[in-house]
Amino acid sequence: MREREIDAVGDDIASSARAPDPLAMHAKPLLLAVSMAVIASACGGAEPASAPPPTTATPPATAIAAATCMPPGLEAAHEVEIVRLPAGCSFGSGGSLTAPTVLIDDAAVAAALTCNGPTTPTIPLGADQLHVVTYTMSPAFGGMAIVDDGTTITYVMRDRPPCPGDPMPMPMPSSALAYRVPHGATRTYRELACTLPRTCS
Repeated sequence: MREREIDAVGDDIASSARAPDPLAMHAKPLLLAVSMAVIASACGGAEPASAPPPTTATPPATAIAAATCMPPGLEAAHEVEIVRLPAGCSFGSGGSLTAPTVLIDDAAVAAALTCNGPTTPTIPLGADQLHVVTYTMSPAFGGMAIVDDGTTITYVMRDRPPCPGDPMPMPMPSSALAYRVPHGATRTYRELACTLPRTCS
């Protein structure tokens, strides 16, 4: 009888040794997951933080003013909108600076445009009319601004000062442009000039 009890105890011990421990079964996967996370972090597997978006810096007004010029007495005038045409299109011709050609409807605008392509751009007039002028740039031409004070249109010709070693000035071709004026407005016209800051390098 004693021998049977000893055999039964031995069988229980052997069975316990063979049965899996539920706690150990859950602990092993958890330990494996933690180990993999540590390895991934050490190897640089973590997703990098996104870089901040680029920012666009706007130059201060003083820097913009220092790079241009404007004759005195035009403080009450505002710059008018010059019509920007697509590549291959231009206004064939216009009036002089003091006697511009005035276009008051879409048909007149279409007739004044010359384009290399098969289509002509549409320029909605809205409450405006177009003034088309032809002008010749001087050898020192550095740009032009057109301003309106409500009674007078002023063409501001900006001259670029020469720098040492500049090539000999050459004659410049004529160009035509159009700008917007309120429909039915009457204006007088004048031309002024100013000299840009010297920027020799």
